[in-house]
Amino acid sequence: MKQQLYTPPPVDIGSLFSIFKDKYAGYRIVSMPPGWREKEESDFTFVLFNEEPDEQELRDFFRIATEHQLPNPRPISRKMLELSSLFHPLFFERFLEEVRYHPLDAAYTGFIQSLKTYHAILPVNSGSSVGTNRYYLQSLLFLAGCTLSAAIIQNRFTEATIQSKLDRLWQVSFYLESLEIDIISKEALQQFVLQYGYATDIPAFDRISAIKQMYGRLLTALSKGVTTTPLLVKESRLTSAQQERFGFAPYLRNLLSDNLLAIFVYGSSVTSQHFADYDVILYVKDTGSALLALSGKNPSYNGVDINISVYDEEDFYGFQSLSGDNLDQHVLCLYGEAVIPVKPPHELLYRNFSFGYVRMRQLLGMAGFLAKEGTHSGLEGKANLYQYFIKIPMHIAKGMRAAMQDPNSKELINQWTKSTLDYAVEEQITLCESGQPWQAISNAYAATLKLLYVLNDTYHAFVYVSPEVPEFLR
Repeated sequence: MKQQLYTPPPVDIGSLFSIFKDKYAGYRIVSMPPGWREKEESDFTFVLFNEEPDEQELRDFFRIATEHQLPNPRPISRKMLELSSLFHPLFFERFLEEVRYHPLDAAYTGFIQSLKTYHAILPVNSGSSVGTNRYYLQSLLFLAGCTLSAAIIQNRFTEATIQSKLDRLWQVSFYLESLEIDIISKEALQQFVLQYGYATDIPAFDRISAIKQMYGRLLTALSKGVTTTPLLVKESRLTSAQQERFGFAPYLRNLLSDNLLAIFVYGSSVTSQHFADYDVILYVKDTGSALLALSGKNPSYNGVDINISVYDEEDFYGFQSLSGDNLDQHVLCLYGEAVIPVKPPHELLYRNFSFGYVRMRQLLGMAGFLAKEGTHSGLEGKANLYQYFIKIPMHIAKGMRAAMQDPNSKELINQWTKSTLDYAVEEQITLCESGQPWQAISNAYAATLKLLYVLNDTYHAFVYVSPEVPEFLR
C-alpha cells in the first residue's frame, strides 16, 4: 500500500494558493492504491500550511480547489500533521518517507524537517498503546461501527453510508496479519466487502446487519490485550422523576422480550436538565433478532428521539472495551444487568483524544466533498442529518471531561465551546438549513482541531518530542 507521487495537472497549484502567503508551505498530489470500488488509483491533493487556516481561509481553500477541480483536496496544517504523529502514525510517517525517497524542493523539505512529534505522558494501566496503528484502527472501527444500529432502527442511512462502512473494512484488511488477527483472512474480508458492496439486490437490512456483525468480530479481536476491570452493573434504583423521564423502558422490554438482557441510558438525558434526545444501549442475547424487531421503528418518547445501539453477548464487552466512557459513570441501568469493562481514567482520556483526531479527519474529508457536491446523494432536504457532525466538538469535549470527572452538562459544554472555541452549534445549524452544510462541517473541523490543543493544555496528556534530525534530512 505504498503511496506514489502523482504528476501534477497543468494548473500551477503553487500559484493558486500563494494568496495564503507565508501560511502556505507547499503541496503534493499523491496517488493512493485503488479501493474495492475503484479500478484506478485515487488522487489526493495535500496542501500544507505552516499555520492553521482561519474560517475565511478555509472557505477560500475549498472555493479554489472546487473551481480548479483539484482531486480530493485536503488542507493539512502543521498542527494537524504533528497530532498525527501520536494519533495516526502511519499518516505522519508517510510524509517523512516522501522526503526521504523523493527529491523535493528545499522549502518543502524544511517544513517536514521542522515537524515535531508527540509523546503520551500520562500513566495508563492498560494494554492499549497510544501512538500505534492498532490504537488508531481501534478508534476508527469503533466510531464507524457504533452508528450501525441507528442506521437500521432510525432508517438513517444511504447507499453511501453502507459503502463508507465497507471502506473501513477494506482498509483494515491490509493490517490483519500485522495486528495478529486470525479470525478472518485478508482475502476473506475483502471478499466480504465485495459481496455486500455490489450485491445491492440483498435487502438493506441484511447488508447492514452482516456488516455490523463483522465490525463486532473485528473489534472484539482488536480489543484483545486491552486491560480492563470487569464489573457487574445491576438495575439502578430510579427516583420518581427518573422513572417518568425514562418511561420508554417498558416499551423496549415488551418489544424485545426474553432477548433483552439490559438497558443503559447515558448522555445529556442523564446529566442535563434539557436534552435533545435519548442515548440508549441495549444488551441482548442476539443482535440480529433485536434489530429485526426494532428495524424502522425510529422510536421516540414524549416527542424526543431515542437513539439506540444494540450489542449482544458476542461483541458487547469488546465494543465497550474500546469506547470512550465507562458504563458505571454518568449512566443509568434501566433494566437487567451486565458485566461491563471499566477502563482507567487516563485511558478514557486518550481514547477521546483519538476519537477527536479521527472525527477531525472525517470532517475535513466531508467538507471537501460537500464544497464540491453541495450535499450527499440521498440527503437532499435533510440538513438535520448533518447536525450529528456539527456537534462533534461538543461530543469530544464531553467525553474528555467525563473521563476526568469534570462537570459536563450539555449547557456547560455549549457555553464552553462558544467562549473558548468561538463555536456555536446554533450558527452551524443555520448554515445547514440555508444550504451551506460544507461551511458548517468546515467550521466543525476547525473547532475540533483547536479543541484537541486546548484540552491538552488543560489535561497535559502529551508533549512535544524533538528527535534527532534524521541523517537524510541534514
